[in-house]
Amino acid sequence: MREIWQNIHEIDWSGLTHCYGPADDVPPLLMALRSPNQSDRQSALHRLYGKICHQGDRFAASAEAVPFFLDLVADEDAPDRLEILGLLVSLALGDDTCCLPHGITLAGLAQWRNEIQDIKHPVVNEHQDDRYDIHALRSYEAVALGVPVFQRLLTESDSLLRLAAVHALAWFPQYSATSIPDLLRAAEKDVDPTVAASALLSVALLAAPGDRSFDGLLESALDSKDMANRKAAAFGLARLHAPTVDGRIVDELASTMFGWCGGVPGLMFPFWNSDPISYAAYSLMMLESEGNPYAFEAMLGALPRLTHHVAHVVGRALLEIAFEAPVGPDGRFVDLSARQRDVVVAIATASEAWRTTGEISKLARSVGLPDNMADLCRFAGLATPPPRRPTEQD
Repeated sequence: MREIWQNIHEIDWSGLTHCYGPADDVPPLLMALRSPNQSDRQSALHRLYGKICHQGDRFAASAEAVPFFLDLVADEDAPDRLEILGLLVSLALGDDTCCLPHGITLAGLAQWRNEIQDIKHPVVNEHQDDRYDIHALRSYEAVALGVPVFQRLLTESDSLLRLAAVHALAWFPQYSATSIPDLLRAAEKDVDPTVAASALLSVALLAAPGDRSFDGLLESALDSKDMANRKAAAFGLARLHAPTVDGRIVDELASTMFGWCGGVPGLMFPFWNSDPISYAAYSLMMLESEGNPYAFEAMLGALPRLTHHVAHVVGRALLEIAFEAPVGPDGRFVDLSARQRDVVVAIATASEAWRTTGEISKLARSVGLPDNMADLCRFAGLATPPPRRPTEQD
């Protein structure tokens, strides 16, 4: 048994806490991850998720547990390395959607550390902003020490493990000097196209915003016949050069929202919880908010073709963009600006946008518009849509 495991009880676990109280039950769960019994390991991993990374929250015990997870991931003979690597990324980030599409920057890390130091009583979880959560920062920094382990995983024979390592490396720009060369090799040589494309995106996420060192590589990938390469390049260039990217990149992002529904063949794209459709939507929203001249029209044109899980997000964004002030009680469709009329028509005819949680209804009401699809169609002088039949997804 490695020394780290022999010393596990030297940590004062009872003086630490997790989601449900004192963390003195963490050592046996960690030890169970080494069990030959798969059921015992899976149960322990599930319980550890719930205790030290509960819904993305981190606790005093979270950072202390990280070295044990890193030791398992580094051990070629250890079981469940892929699942444990996933837990490590969750301990570092909470959820990668919190960091995308902008990624993590050195300036952002410095600001995070300074904000923690400047407040007298850092937040302890309770679903608060990670920027003020000292345990989130400590967990992130503990996982960052595992970057050399993640780099070594890029040469593993298991493509799933390589893919997870590529994703894990994207969040630690303080190690970019050593991670980027390894990721560039993976982007060029990995036999799995999803691993190679994801490595390319990780390079773009590690580079400083505005860095043009990798533009040639990314722009070449944007012309690739391989869909994963094109999408990764579009995400990367949008992140690096917002808002100045051209219409070709915007079009690639827009097509992703309705053209990559099942992920790429083979492995799933790992970013944004393996949901490139939402990733593309938020990338377009980022570009629009920063003044890109193409993003608004791309979102508007895509909306009627989107599935419900992203249509309401794009619809909400369009309403917020077009209606800075509410429509008056006697407001008429013809009195709206051209942009506002376009948004009203797009949302009124996008049945999928109305399917999720009432968000579109609430926002439409807040800007003085009818809060249901039929009345919004009447307001815009459109034919009222027939009632939608429930589906198995409802």
